Amino acid sequence: MISDIQLTKELYEENKQCFKSIDKYIRNNLLSKHHNCIRVLQELRKLEEGEFNPICPYAYAYIFWRQTILNAQHFYSIEE
Repeated sequence: MISDIQLTKELYEENKQCFKSIDKYIRNNLLSKHHNCIRVLQELRKLEEGEFNPICPYAYAYIFWRQTILNAQHFYSIEE
């Protein structure tokens, strides 16, 4: 018999895989014109002088949706 804790973990992993598939579809199809916007936000790029570039609403919504749903540690990319 499967325990409640084990069932919860399995359901969580299944949901996570579903959201990863949705994420891939969104990135490759719906946001194909916003790859650069997403990269700029993830890299926190700033102009040499002045303020940050305006944030694309599509990139903002996607990055923070991804962070919330997929439990990403950071919304920005970390260079190693």
